[in-house]
Amino acid sequence: MKKNSKILILGLGLSLAFAPINSLVSSNINVAYAEEAVEENKEKELSPEEVIKKSNDFLQSDAFKALSEDDKKNYKELIKDLNTENLEERKEDILNSIKNIELSYIQKQYEDIQKQYDDLKKEVLKLNVDSLSDDLKKEIEEYKDSYETYETYEDYEKQIENLNNTKSNIENYNKKLEEFKKILKEGLDKNKNSGLDFKNEKAVLDDEKSNLDKVEKAIDSLNKKVEEHNAQVKEEKRKADIKTLKGIIDQEVEIKKATYYKKASKDLKDKFNQSLESIKQAYNKLNNKEEVNNVNVLVSAYKSAYNNLDGNKFEEEHNKLFEYFEKNKDKLSGEDQEKFAKLINELPDKEDSNLESIEKLKAEIGKAIEKNQKEDQNKGKLKKISRQVSVPKSGSGIKKSRSFVRTGVKSVGIVLVVLILAGIAYFFTSKKSKK
Repeated sequence: MKKNSKILILGLGLSLAFAPINSLVSSNINVAYAEEAVEENKEKELSPEEVIKKSNDFLQSDAFKALSEDDKKNYKELIKDLNTENLEERKEDILNSIKNIELSYIQKQYEDIQKQYDDLKKEVLKLNVDSLSDDLKKEIEEYKDSYETYETYEDYEKQIENLNNTKSNIENYNKKLEEFKKILKEGLDKNKNSGLDFKNEKAVLDDEKSNLDKVEKAIDSLNKKVEEHNAQVKEEKRKADIKTLKGIIDQEVEIKKATYYKKASKDLKDKFNQSLESIKQAYNKLNNKEEVNNVNVLVSAYKSAYNNLDGNKFEEEHNKLFEYFEKNKDKLSGEDQEKFAKLINELPDKEDSNLESIEKLKAEIGKAIEKNQKEDQNKGKLKKISRQVSVPKSGSGIKKSRSFVRTGVKSVGIVLVVLILAGIAYFFTSKKSKK
């Protein structure tokens, strides 16, 4: 063996120069695969320049990069200062070293992927639990029954890809199973006080062997029971609401005959009628099985409008108006007294009279009083004071007669009669005195 070759062998050690061959012998398949891989790289007789190029190019190969730092150093020492002049004595050692390194690298790759496959297979087989779907169980069983040793690196790559896909499918399945179990648990917790029977669904949740299919069916079963229960509750509520609204509507005729409605203020009566109309609309919708979600609000609004009707105050306010009129009627003319007395008496029997009518009539009486007082004041300024005339009556005593303030034709006639009588008396008195 040449000097440089001895240096390389000592540097690389048995693990690189001879160990790959010994290792390959342990498996005929591995030997065949490794040698086949090397044969593919076997070339025709190389020229010195090609050998030098190959020696330098090998520095960039994966096989070289996989070497330890010491082995890399030894290989670089082998090809150091390589040229056409010293190539011949190193050529055989260099090519053999490259071949052995490549064989070792290929064998290592093969062993690594074989180990990777074996480890992954064991990992996947451990995932075979009762909660898996039947399809995944069957898929795992196929791996379990497979003892085949694959011939090529590519075969192992394909099988590793398949195992990874199976592993990924199992992981996704288990993740989905946990999500659905969580949904089932939330559904059971949410409806635990509903009074519904969820024994079967809870049994599925508690069973570790329950697969995704069973859990999904349990969720569907729970949802169906809840939906049927909710539909029943909803229908019962609809019927109850219809009964409540019908009871309100049936009272309309009697309410509108009552004084508290008939004599109520117009705005309060309008609010009551609007509320009643909303009740009727909701009633019709419910009868048509349409959605009405605010029945309680409508009923509350109706009750408020009903309680606000103030027609019962009409009689009280009417009595107050009568008292006001009696107290102030002397301030009115006889004509106004007669007019307002009639209007006050007619108010209770008028269909459209209400508290506002009372307020309006009271205001009219007040205006009439004010107007009459102004007219009296104006008349007082135009009157003259008439002289009082007393007429003595027969008898022992003289009584003072009542005085009257009269105006008009009748009063003038009386004065003329008195004057005539006085003139006649004067005439006869004068004649008698002359005699």
